[in-house]
Amino acid sequence: MSLVKNLAQTFGSKMIAIVLSFITSVFLTRLLGPEGRGVFAYISTNVMLLTMLMGFSMTRTMAYFAASGSTEKGKNLKLGVGVAITLLSILLFSFIIYLLYWQESKVVNYLIPEDYQTTILLLFLVGSFAYQSVNNYLTGVWQGSKQFSVYNYTVINERVISVAVFGAIWFFGLFSENEIIQNVFLTLLAIYGIDLLIKIFFFLKLTASKIGFSFLTFYKDPSLIKSVLAFGSVGMAANVLNFANRRLDIWFIEYYQGMQELGYYALSARLSDILLVVLTPALQVLLPYFNTYSEEKGLELLSFCTRIGFWGALIAFIVLILLGPYVIPLLYGAEFINSIFPFQLLCVGLFFMFVRNIYTVYNVAINQQKINLWGNAIGLLLTIVFDFLLIPDYGVIGACIASIIAYFVSFVFIVGSVVLPAKKGIAYFFIPKRKDFAEVKAFIVQKTNLKK
Repeated sequence: MSLVKNLAQTFGSKMIAIVLSFITSVFLTRLLGPEGRGVFAYISTNVMLLTMLMGFSMTRTMAYFAASGSTEKGKNLKLGVGVAITLLSILLFSFIIYLLYWQESKVVNYLIPEDYQTTILLLFLVGSFAYQSVNNYLTGVWQGSKQFSVYNYTVINERVISVAVFGAIWFFGLFSENEIIQNVFLTLLAIYGIDLLIKIFFFLKLTASKIGFSFLTFYKDPSLIKSVLAFGSVGMAANVLNFANRRLDIWFIEYYQGMQELGYYALSARLSDILLVVLTPALQVLLPYFNTYSEEKGLELLSFCTRIGFWGALIAFIVLILLGPYVIPLLYGAEFINSIFPFQLLCVGLFFMFVRNIYTVYNVAINQQKINLWGNAIGLLLTIVFDFLLIPDYGVIGACIASIIAYFVSFVFIVGSVVLPAKKGIAYFFIPKRKDFAEVKAFIVQKTNLKK
């Protein structure tokens, strides 16, 4: 399947998935309320961070090796190394959490809010870590081997299950108000388990044989393990810094402002992430193409994606900013009106984040992850400094302003590291050309004629 078709299919599937995810978030937020939404954001953020710390950037690492030429030594064995790393990280994490909880360590307070440390939330912490770890591995292999149809199907499938389950719970009032937080987390855990079984089934049936997957023989060549860990460790560091840059605000807000304010911020962050979530998989489609193209052709593709992505994202984020004051109270209720202005501010910052992400994917493909690492490190440093300066006095608004500053500077650094050495001029990357619209139009016309 061609690049344009893969991009179109992935984008279309993700649009469906994001609509379903949006509907689920409405049900969840109305069920949980501001404080419960804050608890969910707090635990979910910790899970994502821990997955990155112990996962060696598994999605991008597996996508990189799965996309490598078939003649590369040990290509498929490296995919087996990824399975071993994933399983070991799950076992190690589960053991550490059990030990901390059994010893009544105060470290648990940093993972689950002290007033919500129940058995169900502890199981959710471990279960969601396992789910996310395995999901990251499968996603990377599917993207790297260009099995986007399988990946897209599984993404939609999970969203359909979530909408059906939480829609029924909301409309029929199946949860009592006293135990609603516990029941929501238990339901989420059950959905994760069902979705994971479905994804593993598709991997074994459609993917393992196609890529010549081998798990039991990679240990014969220790150099394979070393190469996977070396590549993954750099990506892991970059991802952790990027994640902290985007989510460090959550811990600051919880500490200085409390769980209810965190609930307002979490909703605004979730909504402003919509376009970022929609378009990120489309960017990941580019990785195997950047990986195999020549330098000149890779830059040509990068410039085309930037010209279309920059202006397309700008229009989309402006629409989101204008719709925010109407959509948030309508869908989530008047109690979340304090999320409107933070949502609009975060949209400004995430616009720069999206455009920057096109270049981070390009850097991964050409094995220049250190540039991403430095860009994320600069952004994180600015986030920490301005969070300390702004959140105590200005709360959620201060956190949003800190994010805008950090995202913009990181955008300038990472994009500039590619654009300036290319010596093709800023217009080459950012000013649309007539042929860009012609290519998009030709594709739309082609798809329309095929449907007829």
